[in-house]
Amino acid sequence: MLSLFCAPSCSTSACLDDPLRVLKHMNGCPSGRWQQEVADALPRVHPVLFLNIGSNKGYSLLEFLNLWSPVRVTGKEWRREIMRYAEINRHGFLKYTPCGNCDDCKRPLPSPHQRRHGFVHAFELAPPTRAVLRHLICKTNLTQMVTLHEQAVSNSTKPVYIYKTRAGDERSSIASMDASNCSASHDPCMEMVPAVTVDSFLQSESMKSLPVYHVSIDVEGYEPLVLDGMRDTLRQKRVSLLEFEVSDKGFWAPYKRATRYSERRDLGKIIEGLASMGYTCFWQANDKLVPMSGTCWRSEFEVQRSSGWNHWSNVLCAHELPVLQVLRQFTGLE
Repeated sequence: MLSLFCAPSCSTSACLDDPLRVLKHMNGCPSGRWQQEVADALPRVHPVLFLNIGSNKGYSLLEFLNLWSPVRVTGKEWRREIMRYAEINRHGFLKYTPCGNCDDCKRPLPSPHQRRHGFVHAFELAPPTRAVLRHLICKTNLTQMVTLHEQAVSNSTKPVYIYKTRAGDERSSIASMDASNCSASHDPCMEMVPAVTVDSFLQSESMKSLPVYHVSIDVEGYEPLVLDGMRDTLRQKRVSLLEFEVSDKGFWAPYKRATRYSERRDLGKIIEGLASMGYTCFWQANDKLVPMSGTCWRSEFEVQRSSGWNHWSNVLCAHELPVLQVLRQFTGLE
């Protein structure tokens, strides 16, 4: 009988013969077609939890709730509320970017389903963007399904400083050192934000016994430190799906001139570390998944990521065998 969980050494996917050919067309905007099929791969304990770290305009949390609750709010309705908020509060920049950087508002609703009990913990460190989210959650009647946390997520619980940003700017991050919108003195542009680690958050009294279905990390270059802060959680395999963005920003910086270059993290070592904890990872290449763990890793992944592809890309990891079998169907190997 096959185990539901995959040991680090088990072979769950073959490798593509020429992954670079697929990845060179990657545009940083994965379709997420796998989500509906993965949702039905295993029965889930209630509540079905989503940790949305770097919620931005909230399209990911909306997509999750459309998949895991009776909610049927379209991306167009969400965009309409963003535009109303921008108009009322005179946020001109927000009016130019209401659909998300990947035209998220155009994504279709999932097929009708009976899934219930989805719940979101949304983390957004930028106060202006958080205010937009609060408005959206209220206007679409999602307050019973979403908790919005006024915290950064890091590898430490020490407060952090961020540069002030505009509502709708999806580039805000602790890792961001771009002060182009600041005066000569940086101090007026800085604000302090409380921080939490995923490990500490999930050890709180209300969370410590709950499994987590999906953790999504999109924090503009700060992803490696968020991963550092959830090692215990990953070792315990409490997270079914782990998704994180990779870029040439912040702690991913491949360029010697970059501010964070001396602190940069090697993606290959992160994937190797996740494999040691039982997670198998894939690039999300638009409509396709490309295996990248174990013998599928190529040194060119690191080089090409910084020079040959779109500078934003996304990684998806899982450890449950039925889920990995579903994900394998999106590699084109079967």
